[in-house]
Amino acid sequence: MAVTSTPNRSHSETGSEIERAVASAWKEALGVSEVGFNDTFLTSAPIRSRLPRFTQNCKTRWDARFRWSISFSFLQSVRSPAIFPEHNRPTPRPALQTVRSAGGLRDSAERKIMRPSAIAIVSMAGRFPGARNPGQFWKNLRDGVESIRSLSDDELLAAGVTRGELGRPGYVKRASVLDDVALFDAAFFGLSPRDAAIMDPQHRHFLECAWEALEDAGHPPRHFSESIGVFAGSGMNSYLIHNLLANHELLDSAGLFQLKQTGNDKDVLATRVSYQFDLRGPSINVQTACSTSLVAVHLACQGLLNHEWDMALAGGVTIEIPHGQGYIYRDGEILSRDGHCRSFDALATGTVFGSGVSLVVLRRLEDALEDRDVIRAVILGSAINNDGARKVGYLSPSVEGQAEVIAEALEFAGVSADNISYIEAHGTGTVVGDPIEIRALTQA
Repeated sequence: MAVTSTPNRSHSETGSEIERAVASAWKEALGVSEVGFNDTFLTSAPIRSRLPRFTQNCKTRWDARFRWSISFSFLQSVRSPAIFPEHNRPTPRPALQTVRSAGGLRDSAERKIMRPSAIAIVSMAGRFPGARNPGQFWKNLRDGVESIRSLSDDELLAAGVTRGELGRPGYVKRASVLDDVALFDAAFFGLSPRDAAIMDPQHRHFLECAWEALEDAGHPPRHFSESIGVFAGSGMNSYLIHNLLANHELLDSAGLFQLKQTGNDKDVLATRVSYQFDLRGPSINVQTACSTSLVAVHLACQGLLNHEWDMALAGGVTIEIPHGQGYIYRDGEILSRDGHCRSFDALATGTVFGSGVSLVVLRRLEDALEDRDVIRAVILGSAINNDGARKVGYLSPSVEGQAEVIAEALEFAGVSADNISYIEAHGTGTVVGDPIEIRALTQA
């Protein structure tokens, strides 16, 4: 069982009443005779399979307010500081306090560059399962449309699934399918059919959406004389693995370097956009897993506030290859048992990976107003951080890290929590992630 212990800890140390109760709940859930107050419970599959039992044990010990938050705070250890929110309020970083204390800056020029300001979203573009654009995507969200759909055996066989795989226990015939993955207007971008075929579909769709976003903003590159930056990230380049490297004739004729560097490697996603559109601002690839697109937006905003560039494209793309296939459910893993993602629901059993692409075009608010741009939304503030080791395992989030970054973003924006009326969350529908996210929002 994946439980680690700190040196010289004692199983018999007294501890507080709540710590003794949690240790007892863990002993019952894990079926062991001793649990130390400093033991760390890692999120391996065996431990995750015992979480419902541990949670039920906790429910018999505390009222409803603490059922989820205390249970998952104590995944870190029985003696977890996360259960004492009054002693765990996040504080702004010193750098942020310096920025907000404008009177302490050296001169008015520095104050103008460094002070928090507003960023306008002047355009959006995207493609999603069941939605060809952001407008349709929002309509689906508003109407409660589930864009994860069931797949027939014929569809799965056509997508490359073998009959043996279909017959495996736990195979879930559900997927989040993106339409027209194989389509691309190569001629519009001056690319040959061969170059287009070599290019990862993620890069193709990102390129098309980048043009759509700039055109929708009313600032196509040839008509915008200022600096435009690109901040972008993509998923694993599985097209190279499953399609190109398996084609030995293509590999021999084109060479591995060309296959990777002209349209498949993550490193060339942003620079490909800059090259095709002749953009002269920075072209930066951002890779932070699930947070990639939001981190790209944050970095783009910071440079706009520092007047390093005048407009920015920011976003990300993930397209699963092979596409339109189901998956094997394994107890204790992140994937959903039945192919439904029920975020913040007691019936949730996990998540379902999907495909899509989305970008925004960003400008300083004063510039957008001066040019009479259509302003879709205004970003008042953003922040990023990292959990470090303050979490139960590498793949898990932490209450403290999330609460701190939320509080920092609110501080930077000059907005109080009671003014927030709508929140978009990660909402993976997992037994670990959702409760931690709710606890972090509550704590912040």
